[in-house]
Amino acid sequence: ETLGDTIASLEEEIDELQHEIKEISAEITKQERVIVENLKQQKLVNVEELQQQLLRAKDEQKERESQLIDLRKEELRLTGVIATNYTQLQMQEAQLEKNQFQEAYWHQLCHKRFVTDDLLSRVKEVALPEDNVKLRDLSDRVIRQFNFIVDQLGNYQPKILNNIDVELPEEIEKKLGDFSQYNHYKEPIFVADNQNHSTFELLDKLVSQQMILQDLSKKEDEKLFKTIILESVGKVLRSRIQQSLQWVGQMNELLKSRKNSSGLTLSIQWKPVTSENANDLGTAKLVELLQKPVEILSEADRQAIAHHFQEKVYYAQEFTSNQTDEQTTLFQAITQALDYRDWFQFEMKYKRANEGYSPQVLSDSQFNKFSGGEKAIAMYLPLFAAVYSRYLDAEEWCPRVITLDEAFAGIDDENISDLFEACEELGFNYVMNSQALFGDYPTVSSLMIYELLRPQNTNLVTPIRYHWDGQTKHFLPEQTYG
Repeated sequence: ETLGDTIASLEEEIDELQHEIKEISAEITKQERVIVENLKQQKLVNVEELQQQLLRAKDEQKERESQLIDLRKEELRLTGVIATNYTQLQMQEAQLEKNQFQEAYWHQLCHKRFVTDDLLSRVKEVALPEDNVKLRDLSDRVIRQFNFIVDQLGNYQPKILNNIDVELPEEIEKKLGDFSQYNHYKEPIFVADNQNHSTFELLDKLVSQQMILQDLSKKEDEKLFKTIILESVGKVLRSRIQQSLQWVGQMNELLKSRKNSSGLTLSIQWKPVTSENANDLGTAKLVELLQKPVEILSEADRQAIAHHFQEKVYYAQEFTSNQTDEQTTLFQAITQALDYRDWFQFEMKYKRANEGYSPQVLSDSQFNKFSGGEKAIAMYLPLFAAVYSRYLDAEEWCPRVITLDEAFAGIDDENISDLFEACEELGFNYVMNSQALFGDYPTVSSLMIYELLRPQNTNLVTPIRYHWDGQTKHFLPEQTYG
């Protein structure tokens, strides 16, 4: 349409220029007649008048000749414009013919690809300019990407087909030129079950197979998990959880029996962690089922336990596959998923003597309100109770050793004496390091003390030995060895 408007405009401009040329030619003819008339008049009048008329005529002739030169120049210019416009007209007509030729096949291609009655509106929605360079780049990219997946999907005999939308004669293809690329497209083909499949057909087939395999593996996994979790791993978990509950009970007995000058009583609760996943049984329900003898578990309970650990393992597999550092192995992820210690959390409670309320949760804010002695009791007594409860599983001949760096720093003597008494009563052998602590308290029955001296920051440390016998600290001279 644009080319047609341009052609019409150029033709109209040519007509106007030709009309102007005709007017100029008519003016030239008129002036030539005037000259002829002047010559005739010269024969009829006297010489002087004729000379004057001649002079005027010559002047007029010069003026006319000048105008004629200008008109001829303008005629040449307009002739050049006509030639240029005619050349452009021929080029535009050739381009119009090419566009009309392409448009005819463009309609065929679009009707092939976009099956719609309102083809023009669909094309306006897409509104993509013709870009043969980009089209070639896209085609090359498809080839590169296909070559990349050939190694990944070699079992499916991948190959790429060069297809066409509309069958066109060879001379038509040549005449269409680069535009003929829009009639060609590349299609990856894969072979599965002796049949050719497109990319999306293969994807649907593989997804379907994956779902079938997952269903089968879930059934097999369920049998496996029932056997492993309920008979082998389940026994270990039941034993460890029961042992941990016994440790917590022992710790609480120790904490309740401990009397201190602050009158502070502590207790510990090992609480099941609330479930964050709808597929989890929850720690409380899981522990309840694991603590039952396998023989009395119902089939529903067995399936619930198996499903719970299936989800844990699937989560571990997914977690491992999403790790980019390649440092987390599936074994580590499953081990973490089956670590019963993560199913619980400790909660400490406190109660002061002669106060009627029930034990309260020891939060950070409440701990910060404690006095220095109360803070020491809240920190060290649970630690001692935990170590002692673990040592109860050791043989009688095993040493029960604890070590403390900067021991009892910032605690008053009365509470330090109470803490030493706790170490004595629990039968600990201990090594403690401090800048000011000597340990010579009445609650300590016997203690070896080493004071380390380093005068004036020299490279030499001198130990001074003492012995506390429960009442007196004795200096021990340097020991010699024979």
